[in-house]
Amino acid sequence: MELVIGGCFQGKLAYVKEKLAEQGHILQEAEILEGGEMGAWNRETPPRVLNALHLLIRKYVMDGTPEEISPLLEGLLAEHPDLIVICDEVGCGIVPIDERERTYREIVGRTLCGLAERAKGMERITGGLPVKIK
Repeated sequence: MELVIGGCFQGKLAYVKEKLAEQGHILQEAEILEGGEMGAWNRETPPRVLNALHLLIRKYVMDGTPEEISPLLEGLLAEHPDLIVICDEVGCGIVPIDERERTYREIVGRTLCGLAERAKGMERITGGLPVKIK
């Protein structure tokens, strides 16, 4: 698993597409699992990229079922160990007043810590440019 993080609209997915193309793999839309649309995922096409992990986490937190996030990710990573996970950084800035928003922010941060520990590689994208972390 590889992890790509960065701020909102910093070119994370475009960077991953370019990186895969340089390796000889043209990423197809069917290979991109959108975090906010997990229910629409076609399991016949194995995902290469989990885009917008933060939206997946947000969905579960706002639905009141954050305990389901970890088993879902574990299963996905066990089934697809070469997955590239893309996530926005959401922990910078003002701490939200709303308790669910704080919970969401905390779970994204803690999830990224766990994924970073397991990742073969990790990069932070800023302005479309990568900074290798691991």
